[in-house]
Amino acid sequence: MSGVEIALLASTALSAGSAVLGGYAQGQAADAQAQGLETQAQAARDVAGAEAERTRAQVERRMGEARATVGGSGLTPSGSILDVLVDRAMEGELEAQIAAYQGRRSAWEARSEAQQLRHDAKAARRGGWLAAGTALAGGAAQAYTSGAFSGGGVKTAGQGGGWFAKAGGTKGPIGPTYPGGRF
Repeated sequence: MSGVEIALLASTALSAGSAVLGGYAQGQAADAQAQGLETQAQAARDVAGAEAERTRAQVERRMGEARATVGGSGLTPSGSILDVLVDRAMEGELEAQIAAYQGRRSAWEARSEAQQLRHDAKAARRGGWLAAGTALAGGAAQAYTSGAFSGGGVKTAGQGGGWFAKAGGTKGPIGPTYPGGRF
């Protein structure tokens, strides 16, 4: 094998290795992004829970103030005053539920994006291996046509070797005969 053929094979091996490493690097980057999104999802759930609790506590404070005002005025919590208190309590709980829902939705979006990134990471790794296979196949084809494996390149009908028409119109292998028969 000549130096050029060795360089061709080395270049092919480096291209294949580079493709695999590139795929893994892309996969690791996508995995890191996915982990960040999972952290973001957990933070969104935590913030939503805290916001819902804060809203409930705020409503409870307002309700306490309203009850104290009603009690201080000598009125009893009945009729329209009771309706107002109940409405305030329901509105407060609705606000808390909305805050919790928004947090769950943000967390779901972040988890969904993380899942897509993990899928992309797997695809990048597979793509690296496929690119490596392509590089190896292309390099092997170039090495074969340059003669690195056969000592003289691809044989044509005039050079011997292969399956071509023999003289006299019969078909069969042509080329040199080796001890013990043909290949």
